[in-house]
Amino acid sequence: MGCNFEGKQFFPKRYIGLVVGFSLLLAQNVFALAENAKPEISSGIADTDNKTRAVELFSLGEFGESIAYWKAALAQDQASGDTEGQVISLYNLSIAQRSVGAVTKAIRSLQEAWRRGVKIHNPELKARIKSSLGSLFLYSGKQEKALELLRQARRDAVAIKDWELESMVLNDLGNLYAARSQYDLALGTFEFAALLGEQNKSPLLTAKANTNITSVLVQQGRAKAASRSAVSVLRGLRSQSVSYESVMILASLAQAVQGVMQLPLKPQDRLDRKQMVHEVVRAINQTTDFLDRLASGRLASRVYGAMAAIYEAAEQWGDAAALNSKAIFEAQKGESTDLLYQWQWQAGRIYNKLGQQDDSIRAYRLAVNALQPIRQELSKRQLGKDSRFSETQGNVYLELTDNLLRKTDNLSNPRQRTQLLLEARNTMELQKEAELQDYFKDSCVVNAKNNIKHIDETLADNTAVLYPILLPDRTELLVSFGSGMERYTVKKTEAEVTEEVRALRVRLESLRTRAYLPHARKLYQWLIQPMEADFQKRGINTLVMVADKSLRTIPMSVLHDGEQFLINKYALATSPGLKLTDPRPLQRDNLQILLSGLSESVQGFPALQYVRGELEEIQDLYVGKLLLNREFVSASVAKALRDTNYSVTHIASHSVFSGDVEQSYILTYDDRITVDQLGQFAALSRSRSKPIELLTLSACQTAAGDDRAALGLAGVAIKSGARSALASLWAINDQASAVLITEFYRQLRDPVVTKAQALQRAQSKLMQNVRYRHPGYWSPFLLIGNWL
Repeated sequence: MGCNFEGKQFFPKRYIGLVVGFSLLLAQNVFALAENAKPEISSGIADTDNKTRAVELFSLGEFGESIAYWKAALAQDQASGDTEGQVISLYNLSIAQRSVGAVTKAIRSLQEAWRRGVKIHNPELKARIKSSLGSLFLYSGKQEKALELLRQARRDAVAIKDWELESMVLNDLGNLYAARSQYDLALGTFEFAALLGEQNKSPLLTAKANTNITSVLVQQGRAKAASRSAVSVLRGLRSQSVSYESVMILASLAQAVQGVMQLPLKPQDRLDRKQMVHEVVRAINQTTDFLDRLASGRLASRVYGAMAAIYEAAEQWGDAAALNSKAIFEAQKGESTDLLYQWQWQAGRIYNKLGQQDDSIRAYRLAVNALQPIRQELSKRQLGKDSRFSETQGNVYLELTDNLLRKTDNLSNPRQRTQLLLEARNTMELQKEAELQDYFKDSCVVNAKNNIKHIDETLADNTAVLYPILLPDRTELLVSFGSGMERYTVKKTEAEVTEEVRALRVRLESLRTRAYLPHARKLYQWLIQPMEADFQKRGINTLVMVADKSLRTIPMSVLHDGEQFLINKYALATSPGLKLTDPRPLQRDNLQILLSGLSESVQGFPALQYVRGELEEIQDLYVGKLLLNREFVSASVAKALRDTNYSVTHIASHSVFSGDVEQSYILTYDDRITVDQLGQFAALSRSRSKPIELLTLSACQTAAGDDRAALGLAGVAIKSGARSALASLWAINDQASAVLITEFYRQLRDPVVTKAQALQRAQSKLMQNVRYRHPGYWSPFLLIGNWL
């Protein structure tokens, strides 16, 4: 996110005299109310002392202590019945909370300030509450709420002629537009904010807006323009006295300079990176005395960490390591965990470049440990198309895994080697769990089930679990057998594998050609062939894939050895991770199915004319309730699940899974079942004696090339509370779907057949049909979760 200050303390004019002794430090933190604001604040000396002390502590960087005093001031305002005083205390409390990274608490404080201040007449205070709340919503990733509030705050700022507030709001609006890749609009907004600063002779507001312009130029890849902008801002900052506000700007600018350092240069561009680094160093050297005086290390940590990142980009590893150590120390002093994990991660990279492998692994482990308790909060703050989990938090797990796997190359002790392999895989499991939580915006989604067991505990001798890890320079294949784990390394980069995966996925949906075959063969050679001799030696007939990244977007069943498909050799299943819910065979006694779907055209979607026949054939095989067309509404599904212990929930309707969980749904007759509602239905199931054994979605669609959409599909079994799910990666001919699904349920009646084997037999039968032999018809169906 671009540069904007974490907040200014807001004080009525009668209190300015009480804190004038802190004038230099408070200049950037105390703001006087407008002339028309006449707050009625209690005159008790304790109340005055609390607020004065809160501002003093904030100015010294003692944000945690400041919070305590603002809470005490709020309590006294409540005791005296001073409504406006309460609103002012809550507003300032939110600023202090934001300064320690407690964003959710800060939002609650502001919302409470707004609720209590509805009837007070103080336009400026209300405008600032809107502005700050909009800024926090933006910071939390709630862009629509942020946009509405920030637009209101700007109109209010213009109405009361508060150019400073308008400039702050414009910077937040510009950040929002940049997050949406509306770069021209963002630049125009920042330029207007800079103009306001120039017109009102405020160099720091001008510098703040120009810093944000630099960041946008970096996002656009305009290295030369970004460099010129950065140097201009840096030289302007040198002429200003050092203050909390100026150092905040410098910290954000240093991050932008890091981005400039990493941009590829066009042949015609000439960029003196050394000069730019020199300018940053000069500016930061001016601030060191100020930073040393701050009790809280948060701001100092940001500055030193950003400077270390610049040296890292400049490949000056020794300087980078020294500054990064200072950043870590300051983050620990300020208890800034969100910064601490970044600098420990950075330390891991730097130590790698210095050839200090053990130190690198130790730093990465510390980074992962620091990240775990805050990862959900951080995921809410990610803005823009380039800030998805895999590009932000996700890489710290991947890089630690890479280091652990490399270390095993130098170990001769089998026990130590196995321990590191297990740690590497467990680290990737943390990454997968975090990624699911990020997608569903739900920190509980991974642990939503009871009776969880590790997948290794369930393996029969005839089953293997394939755990591919795609790395920038190679592909690692960790394979679990009933007797232990083996590692296979393939000299194919993530980019190479992804290219083949993308090509295969697109060509599979072209039902009249065999253009998919070369790609299916390559992927077979890379992902299956390295360990196939071991499969044969061990008698493996069931293969479970814990897919990663792009591999989630294709069915492994279609991989081809030159003579036959993988599904002809192995029963296949996929799993979002290594944890399974109550992994035991399907209980076929008294199996009851809730059947629902649409055969009619509704809400602009085409009719699925074979759905009625599909549902009726399944109903002939099992005891079940049928909700078709007009009867298929959310309320009916919820009631059925609440009233009856259905073992299987079967939905034959258009289902769309996109990269955005809020745009993923199952179509009902008059509405849509969202992923959140699936979770609510799961809760209905979990309240009964038996969970759902199987959730079937027989007309799913995920976008080709969208790894997150496939992630949503893979996670649907978890969210729904089902032990396993059967779903398709893309929608196919509904007659072919009906034939395959019906055959799957017919095979399930055999008590010795697992769900994976039932799907294998159904797909084999469909491919024997001349009309449906192309894998585009039979391959998209995946069995997710428990395969037994």
